Amino acid sequence: MSWQALAFVDKLQPKPKPIEQLILIYMAQWADDEFMSYPSIDTLSKRCNADARTIRRAIDVLVERKLIRVEKRYLPDGKQTSNRYFILVGGDKNEGVGVTKMLPNNIRDININKKQKGGDKYSKEFEEWWNVYPQRPNSSKYQAFQSWKKATDLHIDIRDLFLRTCKFKQLCNGKDSKFIPHASTWLNQRRWETVGNPKPQATNKNSLAG
Repeated sequence: MSWQALAFVDKLQPKPKPIEQLILIYMAQWADDEFMSYPSIDTLSKRCNADARTIRRAIDVLVERKLIRVEKRYLPDGKQTSNRYFILVGGDKNEGVGVTKMLPNNIRDININKKQKGGDKYSKEFEEWWNVYPQRPNSSKYQAFQSWKKATDLHIDIRDLFLRTCKFKQLCNGKDSKFIPHASTWLNQRRWETVGNPKPQATNKNSLAG
C-alpha cells in the first residue's frame, strides 16, 4: 500500500466521481512505493461492484484527467496480461497509454515503509491518517496521536484504520463540523467499527492479474 498515494487521492480537487475515486483508492491500496499497481479489469470490476465497461470508461476518464498513466503488459509468449497503472502523484511527463513487455522479475512485492524519521514528533502513518480524518475546530492532534497509537497497537491494523477513516470522511461530507467527533473521541470509542469498511484482503500481483 502507498500511504502517499492514498493521501493524494483523498485530497483531489475537484473530486472524481464515486466509481473513479473507488478505482483510485484500490489502485493506491495495491500500489508499491513507486505508485504502481497491476489490478486486472476483472478484479476492479468485482471489488467496485461494476461491470467491465464501466471500469474501462472510468479508467479512461482518469487518464484524461492525468491522474493515472496506463501501460499495457505482455508476457514473453506475447499474451497480454493485466495493465500496469501509475498513480501520478507528482505529475508525469509520460501521458496516456504505453506498452511494456513484462519479464518474470518485473513483479515486485509491495513494501510498506513504517520507519519514522528521527526527530519527528508524529509517525508518518499517523500524519497520513490525521490528514484524512474530517477535522473540527480545537481538536487535539497530540491526544489523537496517543489514541491512534493505542488503537493500532491493540485493536486494528494501521491500513484497515486508514481505509475506514477514508470511508468515514466520505460519510461526513456536507456535515456541520460541530457534529463530527474529535479524532481522539472517535478512536477511543472505536467508532471505526460502525463504518463498515471491510478489511482489505492480502493479495499479490499474480492474483490481482487474474
